[in-house]
Amino acid sequence: SFDHREKSNLTLFALHSNPEAINYSVVNANIMAVYNKAWSIVYKICQDKEISVSSFIDYLLNKVIILRISVPKDTNLNHYFEIMNSRGEQLEQHEIVKAQLMAPIKEDQSAMAAFNLIWEACSNMDRYVQLNFSKTTREQIFDNNGTESIKITFKDLAALYSKNSVLGNEKNHSLMRLFVDAANNTPYSKPWEDGTDKDQSEAYHSLITFSNFLLHALKIIRPDNKEVVLDDKRLTKIFKSVVKSERDAASFSIEFIMKLLDIRFLFDRYIIKRKQDKWSLKKLSPQKADKDKYYYKDTFSQTESEDDRSGQNRNIVTLLSMFHVSAPTQIYKHWMNASLY
Repeated sequence: SFDHREKSNLTLFALHSNPEAINYSVVNANIMAVYNKAWSIVYKICQDKEISVSSFIDYLLNKVIILRISVPKDTNLNHYFEIMNSRGEQLEQHEIVKAQLMAPIKEDQSAMAAFNLIWEACSNMDRYVQLNFSKTTREQIFDNNGTESIKITFKDLAALYSKNSVLGNEKNHSLMRLFVDAANNTPYSKPWEDGTDKDQSEAYHSLITFSNFLLHALKIIRPDNKEVVLDDKRLTKIFKSVVKSERDAASFSIEFIMKLLDIRFLFDRYIIKRKQDKWSLKKLSPQKADKDKYYYKDTFSQTESEDDRSGQNRNIVTLLSMFHVSAPTQIYKHWMNASLY
């Protein structure tokens, strides 16, 4: 239990109703100390930036966006928040890049939803990208029961979201909106997505992280830009430079996200992965008996069997694995970029 909850509630209520008339002898001293320190910082910021306090408060309440992100069903929430609250830096570089790319389309909520859907699917590098979508969405995006090339445009994908939850399970709100919803006990809607096929995925492991994959995609999309190098330590700087050089940032964001999905599809099919202690080069295929279920077959197989011993697939696996073990670090994998180009 929280022994000081009543006193803390009283303090918060007093701060909200009439902070200048607070009786310091009956309120929570720690909350008051933090409150006074926060205001001193706000006043200093406003003075340094030459802005009014009311402008700062308006920006804080109406412009700052809180993004609600779900965690997996079986997550230990106590442990999760203990880890998250003790981290000095919670945003990863690829999350910053995502924000940079979504900024030019922030006025179009359906476009943001479509962008977010593709980005989140591509970011899970240890599952075939199609299986990171729900069955319904997968079949709308990919040919042949969701296993072949992309058949939908970004505009059409965004249109699918125009009458649904804006960001699915990651709905965004301003602080003011959250306060109003809390005061009105407004329930949050359930995600529009109906879940992904986790039961059909197998334990494949990517040779590179998502941050590195983003750079491979960018180098393919903008091959003549000398700023793009395959070093994830410079990820945010590289993307910031590229976005700044584009004449139409919104068009670039849309172009990038669709080509990112296309390249990720090719990556899963033509770049080796690790499966337990073996190399694997397989593609996702629908089962003939049940089109809703999938199996993994050798990418260059000429038969319907999962493992083709004819030699072509085996030879390509040997070739790709040779390149990888010769330079096993994740950065500067030029052989991989050439394979995807």
